[in-house]
Amino acid sequence: MELKGQNFENCRSCNKAYAANPFLRSKYCPTCEDTYESKYKTVREYLYDHRGSSAVQIAEATGIPVELILDFIADERFTTD
Repeated sequence: MELKGQNFENCRSCNKAYAANPFLRSKYCPTCEDTYESKYKTVREYLYDHRGSSAVQIAEATGIPVELILDFIADERFTTD
């Protein structure tokens, strides 16, 4: 949707419309983006101490859904170095 030069998208999590920033690749509204980033940091910190863990192991240890962990992977949020 577009309104006077402003691009709006639906949040991937809550489905609410939000003003999309063309310079950011976020698929989430600002509220859900904060939650998404917080969960990402939790997974990243877990992986720091438990390298090589599977998505299921990470989900069981952190309480973060496997689907979201797979989204992090699909979004190429992790490196293998």
